[in-house]
Amino acid sequence: MTVEEFKNWIRGFDADHDGTISRQELQEAVRSLRVWLAWWKARRGMEEAGLNRSGRIDDAEEFERLVTYAQQQGSMIHKVKKFSCY
Repeated sequence: MTVEEFKNWIRGFDADHDGTISRQELQEAVRSLRVWLAWWKARRGMEEAGLNRSGRIDDAEEFERLVTYAQQQGSMIHKVKKFSCY
C-alpha cells in the first residue's frame, strides 16, 4: 500500500466531511481493522501525529506523521491492505 492509498483509506473515515480526522474517526478506522485495543492505538496515533494538540489530524504534516506512525506499527498497514480489499 502506498502512502497515498493509506491517506485515501483513512480519509474515508472522515464522518463529518470536514477534511480532518478526529480521535473518534481514527478509532473507527483502527477498529475496522479488528485490532485489539483500537481506542488505545487511536489515542497513540493522535499523540504521535497531532502537532498542534487540536484533537484532530488537520494538516498535511500531521497526516504525514500519522502515516509514519502507522508504518512503524507494521501489522496495521498489512491489515489495511487485507481489509480494504473487501
